[in-house]
Amino acid sequence: MKYLGDIDIDTIAEQVYRELDWLEVEDVWERSGSTRYGYVDPYELAWEMFEEALEPFSEALKEYQTLTMVSESKHYCMGVLKGIYLFAKDSKSEFKNWAEDAPYESFSRILKQWEKDCENPEHLKEMEEFINKTCPSWAK
Repeated sequence: MKYLGDIDIDTIAEQVYRELDWLEVEDVWERSGSTRYGYVDPYELAWEMFEEALEPFSEALKEYQTLTMVSESKHYCMGVLKGIYLFAKDSKSEFKNWAEDAPYESFSRILKQWEKDCENPEHLKEMEEFINKTCPSWAK
């Protein structure tokens, strides 16, 4: 439990950013287009790849929530959201152009899921303040 309790927002954000920044546009090009099974839209594939890259982080967040580690869940979510935001704002990855709306949509989905499971008004307020400060252009 101690291992699960040691959460550094910036470390999580860096891991998320790195995972997203490693996505290669060449993979989109190689796996999309006409195939023997039909047509694979490159934009849809890019979205799928983006979501797959975030899946381990979404699963870890769910695990914190399942274990009712409320504070840890909040900090982990903050790290994930910050990482997605930094990718959207700072990454020079060409992949980003193929999944243009994926960062914001994923950010919103993860935040809404966390808010739905959060029962502590103080934690909701802290999250709102965090987003206003750290992700200002995506703040509500």
